Amino acid sequence: MKRKYFIPFLLLLVFAFLASGTGLSINKQSGGILNRVKKYQAADSVNISFGFADSSGQHLLASEINQLTKDSYYVVISSGKIFKLDFIEEREEKEGSTGRQTTGNFNNSGGFLFKSLYIKLNPGKTYLIADSDYLSQHSRLSIEPIPYLPLNSDRIKQIEEAKGKPIKSSWQLGRTDDGIILALVLFQPGKDTALTSLVLMKNDLSVFEDYPGDLKDEYSVWRVDDNGEFNPQSINVIALFHSPDGYEIARTWAGKEGENSVYLVQKENIFKPIIEYYRYWVAE
Repeated sequence: MKRKYFIPFLLLLVFAFLASGTGLSINKQSGGILNRVKKYQAADSVNISFGFADSSGQHLLASEINQLTKDSYYVVISSGKIFKLDFIEEREEKEGSTGRQTTGNFNNSGGFLFKSLYIKLNPGKTYLIADSDYLSQHSRLSIEPIPYLPLNSDRIKQIEEAKGKPIKSSWQLGRTDDGIILALVLFQPGKDTALTSLVLMKNDLSVFEDYPGDLKDEYSVWRVDDNGEFNPQSINVIALFHSPDGYEIARTWAGKEGENSVYLVQKENIFKPIIEYYRYWVAE
């Protein structure tokens, strides 16, 4: 980590607590916040969480769950399929923990431990966990991956008109059978600012989650130590739903020091977060 980003661990935790009583509240995605969860008011009755898999792919460790329904939880994968989870225990972080949410520190990390009964998970990957009540109220959509192909000219024009900004680059992430396209777009930079957006498109609909960047910090525009380059492969949509209120997305964003996971709900043409989870994994 560069010297300019070093902050004593205790002071950083105090800062995070003062900035947000519920958890992570830092604009630039960085490391140093250990296993923090931020829940918004809209998430009060939402029984979903994020968890990461161990090295065997047989267990998930969730950051937080509704204990009243812990026996009816499922892991959701990007194909839209769900697989039953068996709740094992709630455990405290062990004394030997490094504070990293990694496969190497899995057995020492605290949280809610599940066993995957019917599918082997990708070791170290983050997954969405949801209970049966939540799943019964949401239609799961299967995402067909697209290898970062650019959007066509019609879609580019649609986004530029919606945002009032010219696009520099675009990358498709996936699509669904009913015509939804998920993509990332990098807009032409301003004097000191940059902007990238995750966009869901279907017919004339465009819904955005914006990622502003700071060009005054050439080494960390979006993420700490990103060297001013936006990497589309660092963002992964891990689940997509449709509900009576609109579309909902679970996505992850990996950086050098850790990974930010967010559950987003559609509010008109903007995606709003209701749960955020940060995994810290910088090497010791």
